[in-house]
Amino acid sequence: MNKTTLWKKGLVVGMICLLMLLSIPITISNEDYFKNNYSSDFGILSLKAESADIFYSDYGHIGQIWLPNHFIQLNIYGGEMELKINGRTQQVEPPVYIMLRRFFGFGPLVHNSKYEQDISVNFFGICGETIAIPFDVLIDYIYEQHVFNVDDITDFGQTAWGLTSANFNDDQYVDFAVSSATVPFSSSTISVFYNDGNLGFTQDDVFTFSYSYISDLDSGDYDNDGDIDLLFTYSEYVWDQGLPVNVNGTVNLLLNDGNNSFGNLSMVAWHGPGIPHHHENRINPQLTSADFDMDGDIDFLVGDNSGKVEFYINNGSGDFTSNGVIHDFGYCSWGITSEDYDSDGDIDFMVASGISPVYFDGHIYLKQNMLVESNYSTCFKPGSGEILLNISSLTGSGSLQVLDYDLDGDLDIINTLMDMFFLYLQEQDGFNYYYLGRLPLNEKGYADDLSLGGLTSSDYNNDGKEDIIFGGVQGKVRLCINNYGQLAPFKPWIKEPFEVRPGVEAEFTFVTKDINGDDVYYYIDWGDGTNSGWVGPYASGEEVILNHSWPKARAYLIKVKAKDDDGESEWKEHVLIIFKGRASISLDMLYPSTDYNGFLLFEPTIKGITTKMESVRDNKNNGLDYRQYFKKSPPFVYISTVK
Repeated sequence: MNKTTLWKKGLVVGMICLLMLLSIPITISNEDYFKNNYSSDFGILSLKAESADIFYSDYGHIGQIWLPNHFIQLNIYGGEMELKINGRTQQVEPPVYIMLRRFFGFGPLVHNSKYEQDISVNFFGICGETIAIPFDVLIDYIYEQHVFNVDDITDFGQTAWGLTSANFNDDQYVDFAVSSATVPFSSSTISVFYNDGNLGFTQDDVFTFSYSYISDLDSGDYDNDGDIDLLFTYSEYVWDQGLPVNVNGTVNLLLNDGNNSFGNLSMVAWHGPGIPHHHENRINPQLTSADFDMDGDIDFLVGDNSGKVEFYINNGSGDFTSNGVIHDFGYCSWGITSEDYDSDGDIDFMVASGISPVYFDGHIYLKQNMLVESNYSTCFKPGSGEILLNISSLTGSGSLQVLDYDLDGDLDIINTLMDMFFLYLQEQDGFNYYYLGRLPLNEKGYADDLSLGGLTSSDYNNDGKEDIIFGGVQGKVRLCINNYGQLAPFKPWIKEPFEVRPGVEAEFTFVTKDINGDDVYYYIDWGDGTNSGWVGPYASGEEVILNHSWPKARAYLIKVKAKDDDGESEWKEHVLIIFKGRASISLDMLYPSTDYNGFLLFEPTIKGITTKMESVRDNKNNGLDYRQYFKKSPPFVYISTVK
């Protein structure tokens, strides 16, 4: 018998002995995931879940033999799940993050960060720490902020991308219209929601379209007959290697017959022919409309994947003529909106666009209408206009909407990045940003996304303040009622140092903002039975540095809240994991930083990759669910690409 065979047999015998020695039963749950010190040896861990994936280091295993030098991360996103340790069912519910630290034993042979449906895996061995952390500990959701009160209106299933506001039935309340699609895809529908004045809405499906997804939607009296018509966009596709690929963009007009029946359909703009998979294709068209040339009828602008913004002039009866491309802004001019930004009487527009498909940087541009200044001879001069804000463009550029949130007469901006919301308040010296939170995963664990649109604003409850309605790729439509007034501070953010070791003081940074600009105080619960008491006052947005040490290597739940004269914020929770003889791990995801205009993306472990496909049918022309192409969002930053 050679040495290799002896070594293998010895390893197997050793593992069997270790398993036989294990006798410590453990139970973990969503409620007590930070109790005790997580010396949680187990013999068998089994996981069954409808939607999950596994992250680990390529150096953490040799085949199915898992080594203790790297941790294993299990992300369970939604649906049904069952987690057992040593035969005991654990009281853990998705979405949840489970980390196995210093695991040594046998495990599944899986591809790193592979997303699975109906996953079933087993681990046999010993584990130094087993920690279960619900996603809502790591993520601040849009429902938890206080500048808007957020409620769900309806759930279509997928692609609530087109949203527009208008008074469709000529009463005293503003209604809205939204486009959506069936699951799996068989048709798209435009629905009008009539406002009853008490924030109740009655749905009326007014148009069905079976060709593809509707990309965007706008409204106005385009033929000047006294009722509200609809513009919508979609992309045409060609077959390439057995799959449909979007290549051309279209803009289409639905005329209202006076009774909110929209049967008169005509294509008013076509952008093609495109080349399959080319980043200059003018697909995913996005709209904004207004009387830009001040001749008494409503024109429109259209942006798309190419980064171009083109101007179409109305002849007065709903026939449109291109006035040419105003500017090529670089890449994915998806966020586009219009308003009289400089209060000179003509309508300007803003556009959010990426610089190129290679770089993840972009800008929000202001393109001023020069009609009044030019004595009514020129609307938009060539060029990009003024850069108002720098933004990230991980998946194009995101949605864009302007409103006067704080009632000061200046236009403020709502911008979305994938599933994250940002509010930019215009002040004398520029814009002050506020991170509002993320959209939650749906019941099956799918991540939401607003990259391709889904925002509209108006005063839906007639209180004098502009509200927001938004959709997203998962098809849920939500109402955000403007709650501006004397408000408490936002949840603080916590930034920990690069490493934290047992018994050694570490420097932590805390920061929050108050939308009224008031001074703030902080209260920190260090997670070890001690607290800071209220410390302050500090200026809104000022970074506060405090030191603390922890005696043991284990997981700690740090909590911080802030207050001012108007009240206290909600608790912000932060997971700190201190390992024996090793650096700590931070499990936070976003931290305010002026370097990144409001957010700093950093990865505690490994990046997941989200890929957004353009195909809407398989090679047998069967309907597919667009959401299938959005990979699940782990509880840390992921990057999305467009193919």
